[in-house]
Amino acid sequence: MLLRYSQICKKPRIFSKLTGHSLEQFSSLCRKLKPLHDKHFPTIGRKRVLYSIEEKVLALLIYYRTYISYEFLGYCLGLDQSNICRLFKKLEPLIAGRLGIKKDRSLTVDKVEQLLIDASEQEIRRPQNKKSAKRHTQGKKRNIL
Repeated sequence: MLLRYSQICKKPRIFSKLTGHSLEQFSSLCRKLKPLHDKHFPTIGRKRVLYSIEEKVLALLIYYRTYISYEFLGYCLGLDQSNICRLFKKLEPLIAGRLGIKKDRSLTVDKVEQLLIDASEQEIRRPQNKKSAKRHTQGKKRNIL
């Protein structure tokens, strides 16, 4: 069974769980994207599996919500992973431009400091009694420098 908008829109609770949006929010998003979709996705050529704007936006929102692999999403939609990748490369800028989403990939000193974690090994004193010594043993017999 393939994942289709026409089937999922009949179950609003499942639709909301898969996409993170209600049906009303989704339909308003699709109305905003319709003119851009018609301009960037021509209807000439062979028949596409995901022809409508609703199907394409649904696929992208499911991906954003779950971050499953392109291969698995393609299997659910009846497409190859390369087709999913090409679709998202064309669709993401349209959605980001229309909704005002900006990808900020710059790293400042503050951002780098927030990302870094001190994960160096810290030496501790060995406990004197043997019962608590087992809890603190790391499996090393001695320090090798």
